[in-house]
Amino acid sequence: MKRNGFVFYNSYWSVASDLDDAQFKEFVSAMCRYYFDGEETTFTDPLIEKLFLLVKPNIDTNIKKQEAGAKGGRPPKNSTNGFETEKPMVLSDGFNDDKPLVSTDKDKDKDVDVDTDIDILSAVPAEIKTALTEYQDWRLSKGKGYASKNAVQRAVNRLQTLAPDNYQEQIEIIYQALDGGYYRFVPLVDNAVANSKRQSDRYSHADEFARGGC
Repeated sequence: MKRNGFVFYNSYWSVASDLDDAQFKEFVSAMCRYYFDGEETTFTDPLIEKLFLLVKPNIDTNIKKQEAGAKGGRPPKNSTNGFETEKPMVLSDGFNDDKPLVSTDKDKDKDVDVDTDIDILSAVPAEIKTALTEYQDWRLSKGKGYASKNAVQRAVNRLQTLAPDNYQEQIEIIYQALDGGYYRFVPLVDNAVANSKRQSDRYSHADEFARGGC
């Protein structure tokens, strides 16, 4: 069977372009002789021999697909005169740079633990967002950060229940929880203001409830 051509990937060129003239000629000639004439090259340069061994499986794949197409089997997708345009097979040697290393998820806006911090805080009222972001950062440092938009919304609802439409008081409640090391919000127990200095006995009577988390 006459072979019309094989895929010369960008990764091949990335390597070949750094070779000197003699090495480049030996590398490309070995690929062409192997594909078009079925000849194995006896290499004079060990480096070129190793490079050829890395690309050889891709050439073999090109040959097998074209032979299968000639026999009536499924031909390569979008193939023209033997030059494939579909994504090639993945090789363990890392020579394939055309396929993403990580698959993408088109539906990441659900209430699951893959939401980013920015995503899950997007609906927080602007008046309390800075304070709640600091609180979320602290919870994350303890391994108990809010993991979803629903969890954040429950926290916002809790603040609204404790201090309806009073954002200043909600901020003070957030910093009260942050100062006291609480995992849930509780009513203000004194006249503390946001960012006040920690006092170890300020919230002692709320500890049993507040440290339980939510």
